[in-house]
Amino acid sequence: MLKFLRLYQGWILAVFGTFLVITFLLPQAIQGLFQSYAVTGGDWATVGSNDSTISNGEFMEIQGELRILEMVGNPIISGLGADKDPAYWYLLTREADQAGLIGGAGQGQDMLTNMSQQLITSGRQVSETSLLRQMMGTAGFTDRQVFRTLAKVQGVSELARQFQTAARYSDERLRQAAAEMTLAASADIVVIDATKDPEDATPEATETTEAEATETEVATTEETEGAETEDETSLLAVETPTEETIVAQFEAHRSSKAGEGTSGFGYMLPDRAAFEWIRVDKDDVKAAVDANAQLDPIDLRKRFINDPTEFGALGSSDGPAKFSDYESVVRDRVLRDLLDTRMAEIEKFLADQTQLPRRGLNRTGTAYDLPDDWSERRADFSELASALAEEFKLDTPPAVSDSDGVVGADEINQLDGIGTARSTKFGRQPTQVSTYIMALREFGNESSIPAQEGLASPVFKDPTGNLYIFRVTETDPAREADSVDEVRDQVLTDATNLSRFNMIEGRASELESNAIDYGLQPIADQYDSQIRFTPNLTEADARLLAFGIKNPTRIPGLRNSENVVDTIVERASGLDYTVPTADIPVDERTLVIPDEENLAVAVVQITSVKPLTNESWRELAASSGIIRVLASEETAIDFTETFSLDALMARHNFKSLRPSDDDDTLIEEAEEEGLDATGEDEEATG
Repeated sequence: MLKFLRLYQGWILAVFGTFLVITFLLPQAIQGLFQSYAVTGGDWATVGSNDSTISNGEFMEIQGELRILEMVGNPIISGLGADKDPAYWYLLTREADQAGLIGGAGQGQDMLTNMSQQLITSGRQVSETSLLRQMMGTAGFTDRQVFRTLAKVQGVSELARQFQTAARYSDERLRQAAAEMTLAASADIVVIDATKDPEDATPEATETTEAEATETEVATTEETEGAETEDETSLLAVETPTEETIVAQFEAHRSSKAGEGTSGFGYMLPDRAAFEWIRVDKDDVKAAVDANAQLDPIDLRKRFINDPTEFGALGSSDGPAKFSDYESVVRDRVLRDLLDTRMAEIEKFLADQTQLPRRGLNRTGTAYDLPDDWSERRADFSELASALAEEFKLDTPPAVSDSDGVVGADEINQLDGIGTARSTKFGRQPTQVSTYIMALREFGNESSIPAQEGLASPVFKDPTGNLYIFRVTETDPAREADSVDEVRDQVLTDATNLSRFNMIEGRASELESNAIDYGLQPIADQYDSQIRFTPNLTEADARLLAFGIKNPTRIPGLRNSENVVDTIVERASGLDYTVPTADIPVDERTLVIPDEENLAVAVVQITSVKPLTNESWRELAASSGIIRVLASEETAIDFTETFSLDALMARHNFKSLRPSDDDDTLIEEAEEEGLDATGEDEEATG
């Protein structure tokens, strides 16, 4: 026996040693298996009509896919927020898969190739292999799992593209929409403008049709019998709004910008600035040049002889042109050249004198860091004007003016002279003074114009050649008015106009009745307006609709006439197209349209209706323009709403089996146990 043991002791030690190692490691392996099952073997959620379960193992794999999404950075997925929520990403991919848009690993491999090429194009040399390894390491995935995830990204992107471009209307729906948008109605229209002050009203020329003229004659004789006669001014006059009304009007629109609130009401104060300027009058400089110019006749003659054609001199059969015949022309031309030179010298003088104090100042980008004593160091405009007059022998110093407090861009443009001045130093298009001031860095505007409070501007020039240099002395950025008193005049005007509109709107029935009985001319006369014949009122111009442009007809006298046009076309669509419009009873084609957006009331009589013809329809149907219009307006569907998490959960009957905070616990448990998203240990996947 001992001999047997000595003979086979090597084999015996090997066998029993292996057995001991297995016995030692078996509890850890069994424990690891149970831990893995505890993390990945449970259920995360149910989905579908039959409540199919989604395991925790699938949840962990989805978490790995989210890590890859962070590297991909798809704007559609990140815009929805699906790259942060496992349930959201799962449901999106499920929807794309059910639509047949998710392919195999080859689709994902193609996307990886495109990503690598895009990185190389942008200057980052990242190969496909390197990119794949990064994704595998980030998610703990195999290469096929990475490709499958990228295929899902492609599928979701294609789902979004198809949803947003898919046609959602039949050819009959398309034709009906085209018929509604291109129905053309011609009409006589009287616009009663409630913003017109009756005290400023002036008679206007009127336009009318022959039929209307006849009705007007009849109305003149019957006016006293059937229509009330009132003083013309009293029809538009309203009482001055009370203080309570003014304050209520202000409070309702104090947070809106002018032109952006209801009916254009808005009392937010715009960016405003106070500034001072020097004006160099070209005529004053010309007078100084003429008075001080010492023109030598010999020099003038030499100038003429050098190029007689410059002065319009041509030779004749009698010989060359004589200087004596053109001496005054030569003198004027030379003086004009001297004036241009002098204006250029003045421009340089102003620029030099205002830029000199800036030397040595620190700058941050294009902005100077002005010292506390800048108001003493900078050039004083009054002293600068006196120095300029002395330097260039002007009779009087140039005028120095100021804006008399802070003003906005519109007010700057209305200022005499400087409001029309321009500079070509900031691009091809001339820059207005108001544009320069509104570009101040104190207003927080992003602009390439280096404008700053306290610094003198470059020299600007108005259309007549006068020069201006200015400096902003105070800024007041856009804000709400502190009280109604800051904008009282505008609020009072708006409250009065609104009251006038409400008064006219209250007379709608009376206006319609008078229009039917007596025509439009008496109404136009009473309200200081005029009859405007407007042909082919349509919601969309058929000629432009083929190019995808709607372009509704505009009605003179209305800032935005779309609502009025829509109302007229809607009434016209109910008329009988088979008979002449003139034969349709006038009450069926007369309507009064109060338009609060424009603070106006339109009194309308439809004179003709022209529906969409088969020929026009065939032309429209042959283009994609009308489809683009419908896609953007009539059938537009919000992608983010349709594919929101709530909508997807309802559509797929998704129900989580654990609170959302348990998901984080599940991930932490997996990380503590060294498990990746697939439930395999790190050593196996590494």
